[in-house]
Amino acid sequence: MLLALLLAVSPILLFGDDANSGTVLREDLSEAQLETLAGLDFARTPADVRGGMTALNQAFLLDSGSLIVAGTWEGSLELGNWSDESVGGRDLFVAELTADGDWSSAHFAGSSGEDSIALLSISGDRLSVWGRVNGEARFASEILDHHTGWSPTAFEAHLYIDEGWQRVWQIDDELLPVSSTSLWCGFA
Repeated sequence: MLLALLLAVSPILLFGDDANSGTVLREDLSEAQLETLAGLDFARTPADVRGGMTALNQAFLLDSGSLIVAGTWEGSLELGNWSDESVGGRDLFVAELTADGDWSSAHFAGSSGEDSIALLSISGDRLSVWGRVNGEARFASEILDHHTGWSPTAFEAHLYIDEGWQRVWQIDDELLPVSSTSLWCGFA
């Protein structure tokens, strides 16, 4: 009852500043998606992120009604049948939540340090992720070598939601998209 009241009064806000992402509001999501998201304990403030909670940094809605989300986590992350342990500090994930409220796929990546996502975009079936890793990073079988000590390494990675990570490479830090905020998910 309390959950239903909370969802009725407090819309979930998921924002993206990429031209292909826009804004995803509570009204855009199915009841099943809302129920699944409400069952997870996402960070709602920067202090929550510093405390180790899972953060959603990017989101967009597909024409099929599926929600694509990208974020970071520490420790264990379980999204339906998909789960992983972080390699180091904060690691990355990209996942698809169907209109039926089921996690149909989840892809994980990370280094031994604190990793972050700056932007997620889509072109056809390909998702592109930009961010920073700290240390040698694994994107499934793809490895991004890190040769600059413990300073952050900017990257671009491509994945297909049904196939996983396809490529990852280091880019100049200046090529990272400028993100206006570091926390994109919460209850308002």
